[in-house]
Amino acid sequence: MHDLSSPRNGRILTFYSYKGGTGRSMALANVAWILACSGHRVLVIDWDLEAPGLHRYFAPFLIDKEVSGSSGLIDMLDEYASAAILPKPKDGAEPDAAWYRPYADISDHVLSVNFSHFPGGGSIDFLSAGCQDDTYAIKVSSFNWQNFYDRLGGGGFMEALKENARAAYDYVLIDSRTGVSDTAGICTVQMPDTLVVCFTYNNQGIKGAAGIARSAVKQRHRMDDERRELLRQDKNLVAQLATTPLPYQVFPIPMRVDPGESERLEIRQAFARESFDSLVEHLEPSKVPAYWSSVEVPYTPFYAYEEVLAPFKDNPEDPRSVLASFLRITRYLTGGRVGEMRMPLPTAERQKFLDAFAETPQRKRERESTAPVAATLASVPLEQAAVMEAERAMASLDKDEQVIARQVFGRLVRLVHATEGGGCIAIRAALRDFHQSQRSVIAKLASFAVLSISESDDSGTFVLPHPAVVSHWKTLQEWIEKDRDFLLWRQQLRGYMIDWERSGKDDSALLVGTLLSEAGLWATKNSSDLNEGELAYIAASRENATLAAKRPTIWRRAASMGIMTTWTLAIAGGVWFGLAYLLGSPSQNVRLHTQLPVDRVQLGMLRAAAEEGVRTENYTTAIEAYQRMLAISSENDTKVALAYAYRKSGRLGDALVLLNEVAATENSARVQIGIGQTLTSLGRLNEAVVAFSRAIELDTRDADAYYLRGLANVSAGRSGEALADFTRAIEWRPTFAGAYIERANVYENTSKLVEARADYVSVLGIVNASPEDQRFAAERMKVLEPNLRAAGGARRVFIQFQSIGDDKLVEELRRALGQEFKDVAVPPGEMATISTAGDVRFYFPADEKLATAVKESIETFMARKRIRVALKLIKRDIVEKSSPVRAGTVEVWLPPLTGGTQGLIRQSK
Repeated sequence: MHDLSSPRNGRILTFYSYKGGTGRSMALANVAWILACSGHRVLVIDWDLEAPGLHRYFAPFLIDKEVSGSSGLIDMLDEYASAAILPKPKDGAEPDAAWYRPYADISDHVLSVNFSHFPGGGSIDFLSAGCQDDTYAIKVSSFNWQNFYDRLGGGGFMEALKENARAAYDYVLIDSRTGVSDTAGICTVQMPDTLVVCFTYNNQGIKGAAGIARSAVKQRHRMDDERRELLRQDKNLVAQLATTPLPYQVFPIPMRVDPGESERLEIRQAFARESFDSLVEHLEPSKVPAYWSSVEVPYTPFYAYEEVLAPFKDNPEDPRSVLASFLRITRYLTGGRVGEMRMPLPTAERQKFLDAFAETPQRKRERESTAPVAATLASVPLEQAAVMEAERAMASLDKDEQVIARQVFGRLVRLVHATEGGGCIAIRAALRDFHQSQRSVIAKLASFAVLSISESDDSGTFVLPHPAVVSHWKTLQEWIEKDRDFLLWRQQLRGYMIDWERSGKDDSALLVGTLLSEAGLWATKNSSDLNEGELAYIAASRENATLAAKRPTIWRRAASMGIMTTWTLAIAGGVWFGLAYLLGSPSQNVRLHTQLPVDRVQLGMLRAAAEEGVRTENYTTAIEAYQRMLAISSENDTKVALAYAYRKSGRLGDALVLLNEVAATENSARVQIGIGQTLTSLGRLNEAVVAFSRAIELDTRDADAYYLRGLANVSAGRSGEALADFTRAIEWRPTFAGAYIERANVYENTSKLVEARADYVSVLGIVNASPEDQRFAAERMKVLEPNLRAAGGARRVFIQFQSIGDDKLVEELRRALGQEFKDVAVPPGEMATISTAGDVRFYFPADEKLATAVKESIETFMARKRIRVALKLIKRDIVEKSSPVRAGTVEVWLPPLTGGTQGLIRQSK
């Protein structure tokens, strides 16, 4: 490890990708190398705990090339978590407030990259995901991030980790987990100053990455605002809070760009730039185009096969090379401070390192581990051979043993939520968790090389040695899919159980409420799939729940972390508590740790995934994300959003149950509207009308409630009530195109064709009406014209007015015009969508006489009302009109008459 004595103020950069396979780790490793070659101290952290692999880019330079004997991040977290749950000393003495800081010291956990050619004091230290031994997978899969933040003061630990890293290095580069997960949220929001978003040019990659980045920016701004408010209120907190955060910036990086399909590439480039537009506002607008053209990383097949650092392969002077693109990216990430590199290396030594990249001990072991299968089934591909061996092993078992084998395989995979990319990964299991009959089956499966066992006694573990068994064996995939809900629940249960065991089986770590009820259901249904430890944990939780007296919350060492812990937890949690509560006494802080919901960062990431699912109409994804949010924090906003997704996906019963649950605690128009919409979809129209009426009682100006009640009344055959509802909706929202169209439809069905046409004309004049609505209105007008002529409505005068307070006067004017011009239809006046000084318009020469007479009649009428109006007579060409106009049409556009509120959308040009 390099000397860390000289204090720094390093910048932390997280490299993130929404999907795997983008080249994110490759980008991070190359940027780190370029920074070190420029004389900077660099720390690289592999935070992709579920799929660590960053060390392979540095393997030729590490003493422990496979990090199989070196501790890392998960080991640090595990040590801290174990210390945080120690009970209060018996002598009652309060511990040192900074007790946790030694656990955040990375110096004993990093590996140095041994490369003697870094110039000017440059160096790279590597903090791995953790020691890659038999216990690694168990540590990762069982680590409870909710408990870490919620009860153990994990937020303060993370801040201390940041502080230590900043002080020791110029740059800290974090390789984040893909998708939406606990660790991805921590890496993208809490930890970094700069978020580097790697993506490929496909729709899912662009949309997902941009959505997560926007969510991260929003949450980070809230964190920084809270920090500033704390400092503003109490200057003494400066020593306890981390230093003022550096400006948070996002740099989107297109990866693996293949210029072969130039036309399709240009489309995706434009889409990406539009999607990330608001995220690069920290760049000068004039320089944004140059940024996008500079940071694209080209697809080069050579780098697809081995974890090779570009400085050992590419010429930095070649602008089209992968290395040149990373140099340009580094220039942007460092604000122009680093954009070149020097690495004088003889050709022979360079080739030696390239050979080392191509051959690693891990690859050698992988080849050796597959030798038995390959020797037996050399004529088939490796994946197929592994699957065939698994099928052969299953066929050797009797019926009862096959049932047990299914249980065993279920313990050897960890399911990944769809919001994290989906699928499942192989994990290691401990033999002590299985009874004797299960161990007998495990031994039989191991004899076929389907399982690999480390030791045969209680200390042993076993694993699926062939990834193909997980990815290609259909039998296992069918089992997993059928048991998915149970397996996901059991994973969560084990996390809680391990925390309980670590705490010395403290009652505060037992299941309560909904979690306990759910556990009871699964224990009844799948008792044979739970081991003794899991059943004992559920039984202890049940026994604890029957106690009448509430047990006091045990003291936890995290409470002594004081204000730093509570502030960070409030940010990470699902609720933003008031500052007075956050700044309470240590005893209050204990309650905060117990009550605070799970990581707010994870909630934000899940919300982004859910909203993206709704926007793209992928309601299955949205529903799963919202359900996970509710498992974390039961908020009405989330329930209403989930109900909407249920309704849109056709799960009307689920939507109604959820909305009624919300209505029991929230008396609001939005909930009643949701209930009404669901009842309408179910065909329960009378009940729907009642729900919409309740919404209107709660908010008499809710145009949507009137509109939706109108639709329900139309479906129920109540045209009069529907007409009144649509009219009220238009009154409260004069640009409500949908309400105009539905009212026009009612007019048509009741043979009021002139009024229907007037509503369609209004739609065509609404600026923000959708193209679909305007096309529909235009088509209906074409259909109405023959019927209007047949009905004798050859001449019509349409009145448009601007002020809401003029409606009664306009109606009086309409009746007066109808009496004066007996053969002219004068439909009710409409609120104008443009502003004018007052005019009368006609389109055909034959209509000038009528227009003039109407103009004079209106001016006379207004004079009697002591309102001075001078209307301008305008002849307009038919091409100036966006909709079809026939002969006999006169339009009156009145100015404001009584000084009422204007309901305008745009000013006339």
